[in-house]
Amino acid sequence: MFDIVPLTIVIDYLKDDVGEKMEMFMNLHKIIEKNINEDFEEINKKMYAYQHAKEKSIKTSYKINRCC
Repeated sequence: MFDIVPLTIVIDYLKDDVGEKMEMFMNLHKIIEKNINEDFEEINKKMYAYQHAKEKSIKTSYKINRCC
């Protein structure tokens, strides 16, 4: 897992949406862990579906690369 997600994550605790961002990160991390044996495209689909359900408009969706 840590080949994909860095051990250090910078979070701006001064912003009002820090709780939402932390929840989003934790849930995306769970999706990756649960589906680690899946193809990266399948994981990206599941991450996109989660983000789409949480946010009405996604400006930049989170993705993992083929190499990961």
